[in-house]
Amino acid sequence: MIHPRLSAKGGAENVIMWLSDALLKRGHDVNLISLKSNPSLWGDLQISNEKFIDVGFESKYFVEYMGRKIAPHIQDSDIVCAHNTPAHWWAAAAVRNLDKPVPLVWYCHEPYRITYFSTTDAESVNRIQDGTAASLPNYTELARRVKKRVKHEKIFKSRWRRKNDAKAMESVSLILSNSRFTAENVKQGMGHDSQVCRPGIPNSDPMQTGEQRTGIAFLSNFVLSKNIFGFLGALDLLVNAHGRTDIHCHFLGDGNDSRIEKFMKAKELEKYATFHGFVSEKEKQEILASVKLCVFVPLCEPFGLVTLESLRAGTPVIGSKSGGPREVIEDSGAGVLADPYDPNSIAEAILSIYDDEAALKEMGEKGRALVEDNYLISHFTDRFEKELETCLLNRNSREL
Repeated sequence: MIHPRLSAKGGAENVIMWLSDALLKRGHDVNLISLKSNPSLWGDLQISNEKFIDVGFESKYFVEYMGRKIAPHIQDSDIVCAHNTPAHWWAAAAVRNLDKPVPLVWYCHEPYRITYFSTTDAESVNRIQDGTAASLPNYTELARRVKKRVKHEKIFKSRWRRKNDAKAMESVSLILSNSRFTAENVKQGMGHDSQVCRPGIPNSDPMQTGEQRTGIAFLSNFVLSKNIFGFLGALDLLVNAHGRTDIHCHFLGDGNDSRIEKFMKAKELEKYATFHGFVSEKEKQEILASVKLCVFVPLCEPFGLVTLESLRAGTPVIGSKSGGPREVIEDSGAGVLADPYDPNSIAEAILSIYDDEAALKEMGEKGRALVEDNYLISHFTDRFEKELETCLLNRNSREL
């Protein structure tokens, strides 16, 4: 496994670590190559420190140089799997330095959004252009950021990244995408087909609080793409338009944005919300198991593990109508989809089921079953192994 860095926890990093741990337990020999790693972050996994190979920070954008540094570490591998840009550049350069052909798989968590923004975030671009996102509290800032990102695609650095992508694809045997949404973006933005191989989460018994569920949770970092302001707009409507002062919101995540505090004060929402910051896995499960709903309404999210984590806790999800969350929730009966660009749509989705205890219970049961039947790490590992076996068989057939 090759990833730019495993020194901080994030969705993609967790997926890689969980998958590697499962593969090791199934008897595969897995090494984790990155610029820098911090194995202690995943102390709950049984991966020895010897499995981590750090190649250092220097010259990370000198692709051929990084390829030469990595090549000795993969020369005995049967297959190489790269995650996230620019790891697939390095991996492709490393494979080209080997004396024998080694299949290269790129697990695409998402095409690099700065480079392919008009594709990966097409919904945001369109909604800014037609004005249908104007009800978002941070519409002006979002519009400015979208225009800046679209303009950035035309500069030399982005053209250089696309050139490196194209060169790397010449050495890639298989692209795996974490969702249909990502697969469509890979096809449209990069011109390549990919197989959908959805991730999973660890199996664990959901926390039981012994109390009646109440309130809602917002679980995400406070960055523009995660749409905290879309939810804040919905919270404003719940409290100040619908008079639902009984609905308390728990924010799990962090971000340095003074505009959040300013908005909360201006709308007098402080007493209806608790900001927990980053919390431990246990605390996260306890909170998810204590609330009625989890709201996860990001803009153009490629997949979103939050959806699975909430459903595992038996907590229905108010999810985005577009992107990866939709693929999990739609037709599952485990949640309600809302327009992430419209705070009123989010508020209405919450109100449609918040007081319906029977519906919440049924949705919670369906959500747990959905995860247990399809989205555990064991299921992800099954899918991943099957794709790698097919890749190796195809390579052997070509060699014969």
